[in-house]
Amino acid sequence: MQVEAGLYNYTRNEGFTARFPMTDEQVQKVLSKGEVMVDHCPLIDIGGEVGMTVESFNEAVKQLSDAKMSAADLKELGKVYYLEEILERYPDNAFTIIDFDEETKNWSSSNIHSDSDKGRLLYELGYASFPVEVPEGLEDYMDYEMLWRDTSVNMNIRETSNYLIF
Repeated sequence: MQVEAGLYNYTRNEGFTARFPMTDEQVQKVLSKGEVMVDHCPLIDIGGEVGMTVESFNEAVKQLSDAKMSAADLKELGKVYYLEEILERYPDNAFTIIDFDEETKNWSSSNIHSDSDKGRLLYELGYASFPVEVPEGLEDYMDYEMLWRDTSVNMNIRETSNYLIF
């Protein structure tokens, strides 16, 4: 996985972009030009007010690359988590990323992305359950909105435009 990030050279008062991960030699070459920090990354919020060191960011990208995280997954995770939060959980406590549109493309609901639809999707995928067994034929009458509210809080589910992430 290649990640582009904006760097800022405080010594020269100039910004530039670079691709990560870098080799140790490339990192040293960048650092030899002055006080350089990672200022921003389009894929993910690096957090902090000053930025992140080039070495730390490079190691983070290497770690995520070694764990086989795709740039697409990193982009979605980056919408709802800081880089530090991702590194704390990944890969040992990997994330579940559900593509809502893909999973519900065969649904005839006119209300896609409602809380009720999110609850039903989690139920159908086996991530949520009701406290009692749902009798066959009564699935359409269950309160999936309540199931979504309870499950999203208990599992700390975060949402992007079409993804559920936990």
